[in-house]
Amino acid sequence: MKKKILAAWILTLSMLCTVILPAQAAQAEYTDVKGHYAQKAIETWSDYGVLKGYPDGTFQPNGTVTRAEFAVVLDRIMGYRRIAENTFTDLSEDQWYTRPILRLVAEGVFTQQAGAMEPNQLITRQETFAALARFFALEESEKATGFTDDSAIAAANRGFIAAMKEAGYIQGDGDGSIRPNDSLTRAELVTMLSRMIAGLANTKGTYSQDCRGTMVVNEGEVTLKNMTIDGDLIVGDGAANSDVYLNGVTVKGDVVLRGCGENSFHIGAGSQVNKIIVNKPANGGIRVVNETDKTIPLVEVKENAGAVILVGNLQTVAVTSGTEVTLKGSVNKLSVTAPDAKINVDEEAEVVSLVTDTAARVNNKGKISSVKAQADGLVLDGNSPSTVTTVKGVAAPVDAKGNKVVASGSSSSGSSRGSGSTSSSTTTKETPLPEETRDPGAEPTPPAEPAPTPGGEPTSPVEPAPAPADCKHTQVEPVEEACKPATCVQAGRSVARCQDCGEEIMEEIPALGHDYDGNGVCTRCGATRSEEDLPDENTPQAGTPFDQNRSTELGLAVLLAMGTAVLLLWGGDRLQRKRQKG
Repeated sequence: MKKKILAAWILTLSMLCTVILPAQAAQAEYTDVKGHYAQKAIETWSDYGVLKGYPDGTFQPNGTVTRAEFAVVLDRIMGYRRIAENTFTDLSEDQWYTRPILRLVAEGVFTQQAGAMEPNQLITRQETFAALARFFALEESEKATGFTDDSAIAAANRGFIAAMKEAGYIQGDGDGSIRPNDSLTRAELVTMLSRMIAGLANTKGTYSQDCRGTMVVNEGEVTLKNMTIDGDLIVGDGAANSDVYLNGVTVKGDVVLRGCGENSFHIGAGSQVNKIIVNKPANGGIRVVNETDKTIPLVEVKENAGAVILVGNLQTVAVTSGTEVTLKGSVNKLSVTAPDAKINVDEEAEVVSLVTDTAARVNNKGKISSVKAQADGLVLDGNSPSTVTTVKGVAAPVDAKGNKVVASGSSSSGSSRGSGSTSSSTTTKETPLPEETRDPGAEPTPPAEPAPTPGGEPTSPVEPAPAPADCKHTQVEPVEEACKPATCVQAGRSVARCQDCGEEIMEEIPALGHDYDGNGVCTRCGATRSEEDLPDENTPQAGTPFDQNRSTELGLAVLLAMGTAVLLLWGGDRLQRKRQKG
C-alpha cells in the first residue's frame, strides 16, 4: 500500500508540473537589457522567436541593424512564401539572409529589383520606416511629414513616412526631427514592432487574451477564442494552407487573409468582423466561411493565387482582381472591377445586385435578381437574372455561345431603340411613354421623369421607394464627412446612412484607452503615463503568455483532485490495518 501511495504522489506532482508550466518558453534573459527602456519589448519578441541575442548572453540593444538582419526579422513575422529571382550581384545563394531578402523583394517591401542589395550595410531610419509602411500595406500619404528635417527625407520615402506618422507609428524626437539618415538601433526596431503589432500567434493552439492593437497569426491550426482585437487581424503567409478559427472574437479593424487554405478561415458563433481583405499571394486557394447569424459588411478579393470560396451571408463582395470567386450564400451586392474575373454563383446562393465595370464571366446556377453592365464583355451563363441593364454605349451581356442574355421575365419581341438611354429587361409590363427608348418588357420610366432625348445623357437611376417607418437599417453606407473618431480617453462617433430610408444612423465609438510604450508614452496620443495609470500587477499585460492564468487555475484544480485521491488511498490503508489488528 505504501508503494501505491508513493506512486499516487508521483503522479500528482508530474501532472501538476505538466499543467501549470506556461505553454511558451520562459522569457529570454539577457545580461544587458535590465532597466533599458525597451526591456519588455525585447523580452516579448525574443520569446516569440523573432529576435535573438548573442552567444555571450547579450542582446546589445543599442547596437545597429543591417539590411540583412532587418529582412530576416520581417520574414519571421509574416512567413513569406513567394521568392523573387536573384538579380543582385552581392547575394550568394549560400548566405543565411539571401532567401529572406528575396522574399521581401517579391512582396515589394524591399524595392530594389537589380544591382547591389548591400545586405551588410546598416539600414537607415527612413529606409526602415518606408519598408515597414509597405510591410503593412499602408498607402502613401500626400500630406507633409511635418518633421523639421523633412528636406533630408528621400522623395521615394516621404509619402510612406507621412503615412507612418498619420497611423501613429512614428512620432519624431523632442525637437521635431526624425533623423532620417541615422542608423537604426536594435532597441528602436523592437520598439517599433511593439507599436505596430500587439500580438503574435506563431504556434499552433488556442489564444484568448484580448489584443490592444493589430494581431498577426503566422501559423495554421490556430483558434482565437473569446477575445477582442482592437486593431487589424492579419493571417500571415506562415499559416499556409491550414485552418484558422474565430470563436467569440470581435475584430474592430480589418481582417487581412494572406494565409489559410481551401478548407477555410472560419468565423464562428459570437464573432463579429467588419471587413475581410483576401490577399493571398501564394500557395493556392482559400475558403472563407461565415458561420454566424450576422452579415459581414464587406469582403474584398484583391489578389489570390487560386480560387476563392465565400460561404455565408455577406453584404458586399468586391472583386478587384482577375481571379475565380465562388459564392455559396447570400450576397446583397456583388461588384466586379477586375478584368478576367470569373464568378460562380452556387445553386443555393443568391445575389441581389451584380454590377460589372469590366469584362467578366459569370456562371449563375443560383439566383441573381439584378445585373447592371457598365462595361463591355460581360458573359453570363446559367440561370437568367430578373433584370438586365446596360449603360449608354455598352454592349448587352451574352452567354458563352454569343446569344444575348434575356431577363427571365422579358417578352420575346422588340428591340432597343435610340441613343443615350439605358436598356433593361424586367417582369413588369407598362405602356411606354412617348419617345422612350426601351427593350421589350423594360422597366417603366416614372411619369414624373422626362424621357431621354436622342444624344442626351442617361436618365439618373430611379430612387427607391421610401422605406417603412420601422426600417431595420440593414443596408448602410458611411457618410462622406464622418464625425470625430474616438481618441484615447474621449468617446467619439461615426455616422452612416441607411440605403433604404435615408436616415442617418449615429454610432457611438468608445474611448480606446492609452497604449503606453516602453518609455511610458502613449503610442496613440503621445500622453505620458502617470502613477495612476500604472497597471494592476494582477492584470495580464501584452507579451505575457496567452492562457497562462487559465493554466495556473487548472493546475490548482488538478492538484486538489489528486491530493484528495491520495488521502482516500491513505485512509483506506489505515482502515484495512485496523481491521487486521481487530
